[in-house]
Amino acid sequence: MKIKYKVGFFAVLMLVTLIVTSPRYFPALICSVTIHELGHILAAKIKNIRLSELKLGILGASLFPKDQLFSYGDEIFLCLGGPLMNFVSVAVCIVLRVSPSSFFLMSSLALGTLNMLPIHGFDGGRILSAFLHMRLSPQNARRIAKVVSFVFLFSLWCVSVYFLLRRAATLSLFVFSVSVFVKIFISEDV
Repeated sequence: MKIKYKVGFFAVLMLVTLIVTSPRYFPALICSVTIHELGHILAAKIKNIRLSELKLGILGASLFPKDQLFSYGDEIFLCLGGPLMNFVSVAVCIVLRVSPSSFFLMSSLALGTLNMLPIHGFDGGRILSAFLHMRLSPQNARRIAKVVSFVFLFSLWCVSVYFLLRRAATLSLFVFSVSVFVKIFISEDV
């Protein structure tokens, strides 16, 4: 399977922020992200969907199918693959009695959970959108998904501001939430 790779400006900004703010945790985070993307690749293999591109952008890594997906069910299945692999890796860590304070365990749990939020561009947002499109008109589905996305993203931004002010930490979460907000609500490609 031949896949093209692209790296966006905000991906570089996010990586630099993580390296500067959390250099000792960076390898564990990269492992969590890799496991997540391998989950999507495995789901694509199971469904015999060929992938054409891996793009690193504001929302992390995104895999693109070579051809258009056949159904919303396939979209949901592909989106569940990444978070499911994160949760499986957490379960394996628990079975192996890895310390609950292990950064790999925590980052994998956080990545799986964060990706299940119904925010546009996240796996959970894509799942919500596919589910709504199965049940509603495209216009209503997009409208509802955008409102739900805004509510969850605004909540995430408030949490990041709280932690930034309270602990003078989590700059990476703040940069991430602002970047996602810009991508979803200010850029024209949405």
